[in-house]
Amino acid sequence: MKIAIIDTGIDTKHRKLNLTKVSGISFRIDTKNNQLIRNNNFSDHNGHGTAVASIIHKFVPNAELVCIKIFHEGRQTHDECFIAAIDWCIQQKDIKIINMSIGISEKIPNKRLTEVSKKAHQAGIILIAACNNDVNKNAFPASYPWVFGVVSGQIKESRNHGKTAKTTTNFIAKGSIQRVAWKNREDKIVSGTSYATPHITGIIGTYLNKTPILSFNQIQRMLTTNADKNIKPLQQSVNNSHLTIPNIHNFNEKKIYESLFNSKRKFPWIKDILVFPISEKEMQAFSLFPEQCIFNIREIVDYPRIFSSLNPDIKDPKPVEKSIDIILDKVDTLILGYYQDNMWEGNICFGNELVKKAIKKQKSFFLFDKVIYNYILNETNKTKINTNVYLPKIPAETIEKIEYFQYLPNINCPVLMVIGTGNKQGKFTTQLRLKDILQKENVNITHLSTEPQGELFGAEYSFPIGHKNYMKLSTGERMHFLRTVIKMLCDYKKSDILITGSQGGLIPRHPLNNIPYYPCADSVAFIHGVLPDIIICTISPEDSIEIIENTVKTANIYTKCHTIFYALTPYVRLVTPEIVKDLGTNNYLTEEAYERKRSYFEKHLKKKVLNILDTENNNIIIKLIEDACS
Repeated sequence: MKIAIIDTGIDTKHRKLNLTKVSGISFRIDTKNNQLIRNNNFSDHNGHGTAVASIIHKFVPNAELVCIKIFHEGRQTHDECFIAAIDWCIQQKDIKIINMSIGISEKIPNKRLTEVSKKAHQAGIILIAACNNDVNKNAFPASYPWVFGVVSGQIKESRNHGKTAKTTTNFIAKGSIQRVAWKNREDKIVSGTSYATPHITGIIGTYLNKTPILSFNQIQRMLTTNADKNIKPLQQSVNNSHLTIPNIHNFNEKKIYESLFNSKRKFPWIKDILVFPISEKEMQAFSLFPEQCIFNIREIVDYPRIFSSLNPDIKDPKPVEKSIDIILDKVDTLILGYYQDNMWEGNICFGNELVKKAIKKQKSFFLFDKVIYNYILNETNKTKINTNVYLPKIPAETIEKIEYFQYLPNINCPVLMVIGTGNKQGKFTTQLRLKDILQKENVNITHLSTEPQGELFGAEYSFPIGHKNYMKLSTGERMHFLRTVIKMLCDYKKSDILITGSQGGLIPRHPLNNIPYYPCADSVAFIHGVLPDIIICTISPEDSIEIIENTVKTANIYTKCHTIFYALTPYVRLVTPEIVKDLGTNNYLTEEAYERKRSYFEKHLKKKVLNILDTENNNIIIKLIEDACS
């Protein structure tokens, strides 16, 4: 068995290694012409590599050690030497393990280092690397999901090891004070993750001596099974869960991407859908943009009784034209809004009856509301009927998967975010219109939605922070999570532009109110996590210029984005005596009043103010986005 050691070299004449078969090679960068130089001199000028080799030799004395020297003056080297060393190991075909008691402490590692280490893993080579001595910082390649990372522990018996509390690819080995071989045939007292790492390499070597064909996952399970639960890392720290690297068995980016970001794969049980209740704000997209829904909209159902937004009196009952049974026979999945929030008990009862009959027919459910989610689970438990019930949220297993992708490079496409001064302004409608306009220009769009229905309209991912969200991530974890998700999305789609949108407003409309305005805090955290380059701000007819300008300023505080235009909704959220004369039906401005308001805002805001639904504005919107992204 051959074990490669990428390090400072090896003193082959040291008494602890003089009976060991050692071969090697050296890589360095010629600083004059920046060329990679290769030779066969792998003598150790430092001692670090000799120490590592002596530890491994104690575990597997029959193994041939292959030294790849990449350090020459001091303990600094060049990324290209590290990459060349791993690539050379792959080419040898017979190297089974690579020990790397080194690492690069960067937030974003060299892309080529990522690729070559992944290539080595795929070739069946077991990679072991030292974690950062500061547990709050990453070190690469130890933080890659296909590499065993090693941290230092207080361990007396060298062959014992532990497992880190929240990770399963990072292990604890003897990094406490120990005597090791050093350069010039000397010994030295050392400590640290550099010397813990070869202990795990040695333990894995003993496994492979007995069973040479063990896979990465099999070795991981053996290390976990044999770990001493009483062993803890030498350096304890604050529990920063967003910095831990969990394990994914059979790591495969494409499979993970597809499971997270491909709605057709994510929801194989959805084909034909029923939407209820269509009059809710969240459901308007199904009637405005049915062609953008990636599933077949077979039935649209509303409440039996609809309340006018202008008049609290109940309108005439709106009959359901077909029986519920006939309707349900045409669909496999119900898309249910917040019907239990309705003000009339009869409408809630109608929704509950629809749910009960759907359960009996073993229909599936895509939900927005945890209250309804729990109601359906209770009904299915009573009837013992199994069905698919999905509620958009961020489960722990998703957080674990996404943590693995911290190593991805920063995105190289612009991020466009739709923000607003309040709710009921068409932020999601604006996102769908932008997608439609740009996709017709053959622009490759990635969509990160904050609406629960986003995935039904082709959004690659939903980060639900709106009404009744069930986000358990802290503010800091959200931002870290979002930045990693965006890198993953752009890597998955190779996007030209990423579109997203916030929820509600960024600032409270009543600053003197002593009740915290939580939706604002969520939106601010979201914009800080996403870091958009350009924004479109949705506004309402009753907004003041001050509210609009302060909203945009708030966005600018957290990111260097700039506003390219404003989208004015004709819907009046708060009817004031001054505006009531301009209303048509259902709280919407008349065409004349809308144009008057639009011109007023455009004059005072000194930017385009557009009706996002007017297709006559398509070319204007394209030009504004092109100019902003150029």
